[in-house]
Amino acid sequence: MQKMKRGMAVALAATMVMGSSFTAFAADATPSNKGSATGAGSSEGHLEKKVTNVTLPTDSDTTTFKYTIDPERLVQETNGGKYDGITFPAKDSDTGVYFQTNDTTYENTSKKLTVTNMSSHDINLKVTAKAADANASTDIVLAESSTIEGTTPKLYLGLNVGSDTKAISTTESSITTRVAGKAENFEVTVKEDGGNKVYAYEEKAGATGWATTDISMTGACNAATVTDTLTAPQITVTWEFEEATGPQVSLSTSGVISITNFDGTLYGSMSLNDGTQDWPLTTGTDGTWEWGDAEDAKKEFTLGSNWMPSYLAGKTATVTVTLKDGTKITSTPVTFPAS
Repeated sequence: MQKMKRGMAVALAATMVMGSSFTAFAADATPSNKGSATGAGSSEGHLEKKVTNVTLPTDSDTTTFKYTIDPERLVQETNGGKYDGITFPAKDSDTGVYFQTNDTTYENTSKKLTVTNMSSHDINLKVTAKAADANASTDIVLAESSTIEGTTPKLYLGLNVGSDTKAISTTESSITTRVAGKAENFEVTVKEDGGNKVYAYEEKAGATGWATTDISMTGACNAATVTDTLTAPQITVTWEFEEATGPQVSLSTSGVISITNFDGTLYGSMSLNDGTQDWPLTTGTDGTWEWGDAEDAKKEFTLGSNWMPSYLAGKTATVTVTLKDGTKITSTPVTFPAS
């Protein structure tokens, strides 16, 4: 009996220990009413969406602007007999200054050097010309205009950049013009780089419609009798460009000209080139303005019925805005749908 009581006591004690253990386990299993998670951040990175690619004329060119003056009109008097196989301008339009434009032709205007902007952004092209200091005893006098009066031999040389012209003198003459870029000719692509795929901003295959500007020189000298050989100054022409900021002009196929990022108080004039010549655009006659002087105000010129839709149908045109300081801003060429 004694042994039985002792066994029951041991069993009871064990039961109490186990009960105590189970109670503690049940307390630890109580569910929580909170939770959390983490997520690491990353970025696709930055891609500079700008491409600068400008084709400039050959540096150190010594032939394009090389010229000959003939104030005594010896070429015309002899029908160009000194130059076998060479064609000169017609006598009634000859200005007496000759540039060689190809192996068999001399003209009163030089060949054209072309600047092409194949960038995603506009550029400002600055072209500068300067005549060497004159030798007062032998050099022909430089004129400010191609219309030369009097009998004293004078020489006019004009720097032509796009549709703008300035007389060349012994001080620098410069013309700055804006050449439009074409962002729509570029796209974001993915390419391999060292075994990794990376983003790139590249020119689209078959991209066309790049804006260009031509540089040339025009000459004239008056017909005059001279007592000795006159010399003519050497001309130096330089060009440079920079990324354009500020005003931009665009032309749509619906005949709307838009000017953006532009202080209206700087406006001088505007013209449209239809592939044949520059035509000044006049309010009322050629279209109507929606205009505000503030830089962020709308500036739109809607071409009138004398232009749209019939006249410009099938033509390629550009618009040039000239600022009061002479700076020119030219749009990208636009080809209008055929009627």
